Amino acid sequence: MLARGNVAKNNKTCFFMLYTLEIVYRFNKYFVNAGPNLVKKITVNTNSSFKNYFQGNSMVSMLLSPVCEQEIKKELENLDP
Repeated sequence: MLARGNVAKNNKTCFFMLYTLEIVYRFNKYFVNAGPNLVKKITVNTNSSFKNYFQGNSMVSMLLSPVCEQEIKKELENLDP
């Protein structure tokens, strides 16, 4: 048989665990829905063209030079988080 003090301690522990689980549940619910809720707010302008974003003189073509893995790694390491 449990002593009276142990029952009170167990009740506090159970309350704390339930409170903690509630916090975890609410955080999870918020962050799981954050992406889908933001997507709902995005509007798409189908009348827009990529050309609307270019201002002034722009080249008609571009040339891409080959790069090696080390160059890419170096550039990524220089990015600010």
